[in-house]
Amino acid sequence: MSLNLAKRITVHFEANPLAEGESFLFEVDKADLPYGVFGKDCVEVARILSPEHKTGRWDAVPYRRRESNGELVPATVDVRKELYDILRTVPLAVGADGSIRFGDRDAKDLFPKVTGVAVKDSNVAHKVAQLFEERGYEVNKAYR
Repeated sequence: MSLNLAKRITVHFEANPLAEGESFLFEVDKADLPYGVFGKDCVEVARILSPEHKTGRWDAVPYRRRESNGELVPATVDVRKELYDILRTVPLAVGADGSIRFGDRDAKDLFPKVTGVAVKDSNVAHKVAQLFEERGYEVNKAYR
C-alpha cells in the first residue's frame, strides 16, 4: 500500500521578520503534507543553497511558525536556550483542561514545526523552487 500525499507549496512574497523588508516564503499547505516530511525537505533545500550555514550565513532560511500567533522563527534558533530562558523567567501554569502554559505562551509554541523556507534573493528563490519541484512538489505562486 502506498500513500499519495499531495505535495503542494505556496510561495508568498511579503514583509516578514526573517528578512529586512520583503522576501519569498515557501510554505506547505497544512492540509496536504505532514510537517515532519516537509520540514526535513526544507532543511535539506536550505543546506544545499547555503553551504556556509555553519558560519551563520544562510541564503535560504528554514523557518518555524508558532501556532498561537503565526510568528515566524528561524529554525536555526536554539530551542533549548529559548526553553531555558522561559523556564527561568516565566512561571509554569497548568490549565483546567490540562494544557500547560508559560505565562501567555502555550507549551506547543515552544516547539513549532518547520513550515517553510524564507529567501530574500529572487535568483535563490528560483533555485529553491527547482529543488522542491525535483522532490515532487507542486509550487504555486501567490504573490500578494
